[in-house]
Amino acid sequence: MAGSILFRANDKLSLRLSVDYADIDAAPYWGTPLIEGAANRAQRRNNYNFSDGSVEYRDLWTRARTEWQLRPGVTVRNDSYYIDAWREWQNVENYAFNPDSGLIDRSSFLGIVHDQQQLGSRSDILIETRIAGMASRFSVGAEVNVMDLDYSNNFRTGGFDFADSVPVSDFDPGRVPRSEAPTILDFTTDSTQSAAFIDSFLEATDTLALVAGLRYDDFDFDRLNHAIDDPRAASREASTFDAGFSRFTWRAGLVYQPAESLSFYAQTSTAADPVTSPVSINASNSDFDLSTGRQYEFGLKQQFLDGRAEYTLAYFDIVKKRLVTRLPGEAFSRQIGQQSSDGWELTLRIAPLDLFSVEFNAALIDARFDEFFSGSESLAGNTPRNVPEKTANLWLQWQPVAAFRGGVGLRYVDQRFANDANTQRLPAYTVLDATATWQVADNLAINLRARNLGDESDYVQAQYGTNQWIFGEPRSWEIGIRYAL
Repeated sequence: MAGSILFRANDKLSLRLSVDYADIDAAPYWGTPLIEGAANRAQRRNNYNFSDGSVEYRDLWTRARTEWQLRPGVTVRNDSYYIDAWREWQNVENYAFNPDSGLIDRSSFLGIVHDQQQLGSRSDILIETRIAGMASRFSVGAEVNVMDLDYSNNFRTGGFDFADSVPVSDFDPGRVPRSEAPTILDFTTDSTQSAAFIDSFLEATDTLALVAGLRYDDFDFDRLNHAIDDPRAASREASTFDAGFSRFTWRAGLVYQPAESLSFYAQTSTAADPVTSPVSINASNSDFDLSTGRQYEFGLKQQFLDGRAEYTLAYFDIVKKRLVTRLPGEAFSRQIGQQSSDGWELTLRIAPLDLFSVEFNAALIDARFDEFFSGSESLAGNTPRNVPEKTANLWLQWQPVAAFRGGVGLRYVDQRFANDANTQRLPAYTVLDATATWQVADNLAINLRARNLGDESDYVQAQYGTNQWIFGEPRSWEIGIRYAL
């Protein structure tokens, strides 16, 4: 459920209050175990999770946005929000075919609960003026957010000890053994992220514009590992540690528009982030510095056919440094890893007729490890897992009458390596989707969507553990009704 209220005090001040609430019981599917390297159509429709396995989210997100024009060309903006999120996972997640028994061996019963609250605010002042006769937009601002997380799991009460076996088909999946491996409070984290930023846009000439930005981020993190005194788990004394990071990042670019229908652009930027998710920082990685990255991008955009068609072509080059890896023969990890990627992206839209349009996009990517190790093996030159070299999407839309429109789309994803050692591959797939919308009345519309019409058997989204593939949904149908009061 979602709702918002917009209040305009006058033509210079407005306030929008929005509230979104979600209660989601998602499909608890963690993949299909392969048998002799494959999974047939019948097997890939089996779910080897518990019958009551769950992935549940309850999120409340409240936002307030204020815009206040102090005077012509000067506007103050503020976005503040509060998030209250509760998420739970109770599943057995690892499956493997046992050729000796002919059964599917199951392991790793994982119970995890996130109880998270986050409060944040972002404010900036936008100034629109002229500098030496050149149009300019300049903004300066700051933001801060604080987040508290209670993290519960069953890692110490027997979740990892769970193991059983079920037949390949026609099996009783059993129920979540909550009492055998209960989910208990493990740790609590408090984190604060603050930032200050400057962005500017300057029209140097009628055909040339310059953009630049500077940002400073500061992150403080505190973690309390709770004492554990449970007869089903090894006891643990309470302990604490903290971590902190800070970094300047920047971006700069230009846009050259020699004609109204043609633009060229170039930009470069830097970035920094923790070596793991901020909520997952533990004592072993708390002393690591931020990973850093830089990106170059060049492109052009052009309209033709009197505005009925346009395309964008871009080239990018990205490098990420200070990845955590361990040199052969060393006992401790170091931040010496590096990976990079470069490639091309193309988007194309053509509407030769008012009732018909074509949209196409494609990407060619060369991603690789420059310096990284797995045990005693160097992965330099290997492709990171689950990164396709080629992807493409084609969508055709047709509206023969005002009350009806339909569309059909193709999604193509190239082969990907399933592991960083590049010894396993996931198959390429092409998925066909379709949609149709009938506007029954001014305030009533019916939408029909078909997903994976061809029931693509190679529709594998990722590998979850060795020889366990996560398949995309099989052929499915969805109907929706939209009614406006």
